[in-house]
Amino acid sequence: LGHIESLVGDEIVGSSVYRIRPKMPNYAKGAVPWHQDSGYFNPHCDDDLIVTCWIPLVDADQDNGCLQVLPRAHRSGVTRHYTGGQGGYLEITKQDLPNQLDPVTVPVPAGGVLFMTNLTPHRSSQHTVDIVRWATDIRYQAATVPNNVGELPVEYTEDRPIYEIACYPPEADFVIQSPEHPEGVVSDWDQFTAIRQRYEDERPLGPRRGWEPIPQ
Repeated sequence: LGHIESLVGDEIVGSSVYRIRPKMPNYAKGAVPWHQDSGYFNPHCDDDLIVTCWIPLVDADQDNGCLQVLPRAHRSGVTRHYTGGQGGYLEITKQDLPNQLDPVTVPVPAGGVLFMTNLTPHRSSQHTVDIVRWATDIRYQAATVPNNVGELPVEYTEDRPIYEIACYPPEADFVIQSPEHPEGVVSDWDQFTAIRQRYEDERPLGPRRGWEPIPQ
């Protein structure tokens, strides 16, 4: 956590969207189009830092679908996204893509880490090798960034002020490190599972971005 602490401070929250991703070979929907993670989050979090750590569990390269990023494009803020992109994901179209001529392919060995901000445009390439490319992505934020730590899904109502709502309310945030309140740290699997399952059972309303369908 030392690297994360240097970016967000010592009060650290695990930011909602935790994934283990098996990428299957020659599966068209597995190639995720250009997007920023903030495209999926509530707009009042656009100026906050949420750090994504993308960790492949096998060596990831261009042949098996490693990520491409657009360096420095995060400086332009949130770019317009469209719904209904490749694979049903949100997508930034080519004409809206900042710094579009300079994508960088980022091979990462098994157990290595690619750090990205929530504003880093990125995509995954096609996977053409006969293996499953396993990876996990985990997210961290400062405790001062909007979150739902200690809240119940039923507290997320349509009339609740947007600025009180977590960046990605459908999934649970949880405390990872807290010198001020160490008793709140989620330190074992049973705690983590219970918190996450509560939000799976009673899923709150999602982010309110209002992106439009991709132009035809």
